[in-house]
Amino acid sequence: MYFICDSCRSRYLISDDKIGPKGVKVRCKHCGYSIVVRPAGWTGDTDSAAPDPPPTSSSPSVSPSAIFNASTVQAPAPIRFACDSCRAQYMIDAGKVGPKGVKVCCKRCGYNIVVRPVGWTSAQNLLSITGKEAVPSTVHQSVTESKVIDSSEVRLGLNSSGSPLETSPFKLAVETQIGEITDEMRARIALVRPILNAILHALQKERMERLGGVAKITLADLAREYREGSGDCGICFEYAVHDAICRGDRLIAPLINEVLEDFCGITGNAKSILFGAEKAGRISLIEPAEALLTEESRIWVGNRGQPAKLKQYIKIAEKAFHQPEHRNLLPRSIRGIWRADLFLGSATMDKWVATTLKINARDLSGDAGLRIGIYPESRNGERPYLDESKNLIICPLPYNAGFMEIFYKSFLIVRQFLAADARLPREVALPDSVDRYVASELVARRAYAILDVIEALAPVAQPSLVESTEVGTFQQNTQTQAIAPIAKTV
Repeated sequence: MYFICDSCRSRYLISDDKIGPKGVKVRCKHCGYSIVVRPAGWTGDTDSAAPDPPPTSSSPSVSPSAIFNASTVQAPAPIRFACDSCRAQYMIDAGKVGPKGVKVCCKRCGYNIVVRPVGWTSAQNLLSITGKEAVPSTVHQSVTESKVIDSSEVRLGLNSSGSPLETSPFKLAVETQIGEITDEMRARIALVRPILNAILHALQKERMERLGGVAKITLADLAREYREGSGDCGICFEYAVHDAICRGDRLIAPLINEVLEDFCGITGNAKSILFGAEKAGRISLIEPAEALLTEESRIWVGNRGQPAKLKQYIKIAEKAFHQPEHRNLLPRSIRGIWRADLFLGSATMDKWVATTLKINARDLSGDAGLRIGIYPESRNGERPYLDESKNLIICPLPYNAGFMEIFYKSFLIVRQFLAADARLPREVALPDSVDRYVASELVARRAYAILDVIEALAPVAQPSLVESTEVGTFQQNTQTQAIAPIAKTV
């Protein structure tokens, strides 16, 4: 019989002969929760999904002598695989995969994935879906004879206990600085344009359709939707650091390598996992960690003893951000990793460090499991150091403060303009004369479609200041969750 822990959703399999006529209690080996497993066809008054009360002489609860530890039952071993097209992560029960494999249609992009049973080594079928030569241990391979099943029989994502790892479509609008600021007013307009576009595409699809489609939404429409809470878009500064490490930025990547080696004993080229971007109290895993994490990946905390396994707890950490009750499910030594923005480490050594990022150094604060704190340096020549009072390794990064300041001001202009119903904000809300001039240009166009306004402002914007791209696990019509500014390295 299959059953699921009601607390952490771990899946188990127990032999029917171990379940008595009234059921059996099983202690979950992942979270310690007591699960009551009832026999098939149980018709007692007690709800089979709820744990029994303490046994009494008149209670139908299972006898205490009939309690099993979860280690005495078998957890099914699902087969894990990824779509070769969009890299969506899935798992499927091994029993649904025949001797020659099974074909599954990806829920996200519609690509046909062929999943092979573990150990598949048939010589005539060692070609991947992309047509490249594959190693015998690869689980999903191209096949001509396979059982076809509906994608509803697979589960999107996974965690180490075999329970689903939900991954929602997530889109970042990335604005990369490619030129120097030559005119502050024109630079503001150059940044206001992509910010307006990002907020426009943060609107819910249903609201876009109600307003006649994205091409017809005016600045006045956007202001109304923004005030109602439908069109918000935050700033994702942590992406800039993640991106710099991934592309081996000449200043930032060596500094991160130095910090990991000198303070954490982690050597090799640093890697980064972008854990999440906050939007309206929600956090989403937006970078697939499966390619970097293994079952033995550990979270370095600097204490003695065996570090906790990151892959086992990363989903709980994600839930703990907005569901405080999940925080107690994390081991005491890493109970604060839900506050992490990045995990920095080495795929070779399989060690990772929970990292927090703040714009101001004074906002950095330590927590159980958080070990590195990153902020943009406020003066040239700042060096990493260990702050024992916060139990954090403080790492100042070189950054183009001028670009970030202009980006901040441009973001503020748009927010205050929308909050004022697409009219000129009060002077106390927007006191800078240049900011007010840019806002007045938007006010003059409040009745026009936003896409037309963005196009009309192009000639007066500073040319070649930023390059716009999109990243994330998104598909068509996915809302923009955040806008990520990336400054040129100083």
